[in-house]
Amino acid sequence: MRNKPATVSLKLPPEFIELCERDLVTPETVLRGFIADLCSLHNYAERPRDDGYQTNGSMESWLAFTYYQRVGYRQKAGAAKPRVPSPPQSDRPMMHVYRRAKGGDTWHFCRNCSKWPTKNYDERQYKRLPRSGQLCNECRSGEANNHCQKR
Repeated sequence: MRNKPATVSLKLPPEFIELCERDLVTPETVLRGFIADLCSLHNYAERPRDDGYQTNGSMESWLAFTYYQRVGYRQKAGAAKPRVPSPPQSDRPMMHVYRRAKGGDTWHFCRNCSKWPTKNYDERQYKRLPRSGQLCNECRSGEANNHCQKR
């Protein structure tokens, strides 16, 4: 097992850069997050990691692992096909609460957002993103930086 981190240099396609810019997140944050989720890396306060990698949660780790297994890297290398674990019970059914001001077009999903509606609002629960309107940039930024408090 390797004890020292490896450095990788790669050219990122413009579509990936545009996706990251649209969501106000750096490509490094996305890639580091996926790696941390895939490997279930935890950065505990009492035992901090030197590299700062931190998983986004148990469901995200499961999804990253499932994607990795589905692509078939192990099979391509001749390794036996592993059993894909079921999603963590604590993360089912993965309904997210979204709020927007009555008549508004911007959905919020972080309770600690400075614009989180507390009066005269519409509230919905979705497994995925709302189908209409736009997402709050402050909420997106908070989620990307792990500062988002969800219900």
